[in-house]
Amino acid sequence: MATKGTRFNRRTLIRGAGLALAPMILPARARGANDRIGIAFIGVGKMGTGHLKWFVNQSDVDIRAIADVETSRRELAKKMVEDKHPGANVFATVEYQELLGRKEIDAVVISTPDHWHTRPLVQAAQARKDIYCEKPLTLTLGESEIVVKAVRKNKVVMQTGSQQRTENQGRFRTAASLIRAGRLGRITAVTAHFGPTAKACDLPEEKMEPGLDWERWQGQAPTRPYHHLLCQRGPSDKYPFLPGWRDYREYSGGQVTDWGCHHLDIVQWALGMDGSGPSEIRPGDLVKGGGALVYPKTPVGKDIVVTHDATGNGIRFIGTEGELWVNRNELKTTPAELLTEPLGDKDPHLEDGGESHKRQFLDCMRSRKDPNCKVEIGAGTAAVCHLLNLAYWNAKVVKWNPATWTLVGAPAEWKTRKARKGYEIPRT
Repeated sequence: MATKGTRFNRRTLIRGAGLALAPMILPARARGANDRIGIAFIGVGKMGTGHLKWFVNQSDVDIRAIADVETSRRELAKKMVEDKHPGANVFATVEYQELLGRKEIDAVVISTPDHWHTRPLVQAAQARKDIYCEKPLTLTLGESEIVVKAVRKNKVVMQTGSQQRTENQGRFRTAASLIRAGRLGRITAVTAHFGPTAKACDLPEEKMEPGLDWERWQGQAPTRPYHHLLCQRGPSDKYPFLPGWRDYREYSGGQVTDWGCHHLDIVQWALGMDGSGPSEIRPGDLVKGGGALVYPKTPVGKDIVVTHDATGNGIRFIGTEGELWVNRNELKTTPAELLTEPLGDKDPHLEDGGESHKRQFLDCMRSRKDPNCKVEIGAGTAAVCHLLNLAYWNAKVVKWNPATWTLVGAPAEWKTRKARKGYEIPRT
């Protein structure tokens, strides 16, 4: 969240989300084509371990450090790397800040719970480390402002883990390209299908098990007793449950900032609204959904209402000339020929992210170019999700001015949260 006295150039944020801004980034450290990239991991739970399994197999990468507050996860991650690369000596620690001053580390991969994204992201940028950070980049609207400023001020490469822009056989890129090319005519409505918002944490106290730094895990969130559903222990592929922290407002925004962050990112992309956003956000049912984002003017249509349906998974775009449905496994249109006819040379062809979202990040570390889900896009999508949650949690229509990054007629404190002492978001 924004700390008192933080100053932020909002015009920089909005311009920065445009496709033309900052095509090149001055290097944090020059790298030759044959240089190996040293990477540290901050958080090696379910998602972090999945990333580790990919990076450890890249021929141009050395995994040099691991930070995690849970001892068994940290030790398993260290062993995974050292078993794969005999002779490697991976530095492992409970305190991620110990990684940031190490010269052999060029980049960090942040895969912590959501309430622990912004603080290490800002501090990594200040240490001139390039950053791959899971979505949502932030916990609040104010944090979204801060991460943009930190990344741009310190001239580091940053990729948001919104891999739908790159992967899934290009289905989402194709969908966005067709919509931007006008194949569906003027877009009149969108329905985004993903699960419900988060609730206040009501888990009972359980006996603390050894090996977990519970104080650090809680971070900026309010102090509460331990419960095993909040922090998984042991091998990630043996977890009997998905991360439970995601269901609670203290740590996350529920499925709105999980799958919603993926799908609303594609909605923003397809509507040509990267760098902008909705002007009105309507509440709905906390379980069934029904909340809505209103876009009064976009390149592909006016007064578009994007409705959240808390059942199913995917996005439906409705236009004057047809419909399109897309999720990670399926892309179809009605009529079918809207999809089968190739795009013309003059039609929009959105950026192909290449082999994979993470490989694009490594390539951009060398070229010093922005990746396809740069900080302004990641922060902007997170902000859209936070706005939807604010409407749900307060049962009120929220007015938003994306050009000035301000709430209209709502308390300014809705943009931030008070952090526990010692876990405040750094000034930028």
